[in-house]
Amino acid sequence: MSEGSIERVRYFGPERKSLMASVKHTAPGGARTVKVNLPPDPALVEHLVTHGVAVEAGQTESQRVGRAFMIQASAVLGGHAGL
Repeated sequence: MSEGSIERVRYFGPERKSLMASVKHTAPGGARTVKVNLPPDPALVEHLVTHGVAVEAGQTESQRVGRAFMIQASAVLGGHAGL
């Protein structure tokens, strides 16, 4: 991947060791979204921002589990609302 090819990234996963990267249409191979597994690098976010990449934080594992619980609970409670 060449300099300036990444438009935005979104971290995800329980330890934020992965990200989804949106590749610009001007990059070799054209626009696409790719999954990247990362080694720990505390300077990576700053490096990406410095080079014009929009960085988004995906859900943490606890947020994901909490959201799944709320969806399950609303489905169960919604099914018993007529009782």
